[in-house]
Amino acid sequence: MSAKAGPVTMLAGAPTAAKPADDDGEFIRTLGVDEQARALEEGERFAASGDYEGARLKFADAWTVWRLPSVLLRLAVAEERCGRFIDALKSYGELKELTDPASDYVRSLASYDSYDPEAIDAMRIHADLSLARLVERVGQLEVDHPPGATVSIDGHLVANLDEQPIWVRAGVHRVSATLGDATESMSVECVAGARKVVTVLGGSARKQPRPE
Repeated sequence: MSAKAGPVTMLAGAPTAAKPADDDGEFIRTLGVDEQARALEEGERFAASGDYEGARLKFADAWTVWRLPSVLLRLAVAEERCGRFIDALKSYGELKELTDPASDYVRSLASYDSYDPEAIDAMRIHADLSLARLVERVGQLEVDHPPGATVSIDGHLVANLDEQPIWVRAGVHRVSATLGDATESMSVECVAGARKVVTVLGGSARKQPRPE
């Protein structure tokens, strides 16, 4: 049975057949988008030589264009190997979502003869195992805050407070919160593999003043 033709995608000014399934990066090398193709190949060379920071930078470059599980897996592994555990957790989490059988990406592969469900399953299992391992190497910080408050950790604004606990490096962190004219700041020590809950500005139970 012949492979079904995929839709045509415009890349680097030339039409190419869209990738039917994840093929461990081989499709990337055939597209003629030289910069990202070189980034992937250079990343593989860096990884093979043990330079995982160099590999991380190259795989991150490739991932900006090629949103494929095989590329994201390479990036996550490089992040973990060079000690960027928080970044690796995020990448493995995204990989798990991307390879979920119910995801749009996986459902789109079903129409192609080259679809290899075992390869996709293997990447999802790898992501699951890696997530379980890495959560033991970072701290988890949960911030109980009143509605409308803004929270920063070590001077960096927490963009989405609904996504908790927040992964942080093990050690001491500065948590700051602001709500109107009220501010509060505290030092919090987080231990690897453990969750720390802190309350700022009275937490979620704090009653807001009625508007005048």
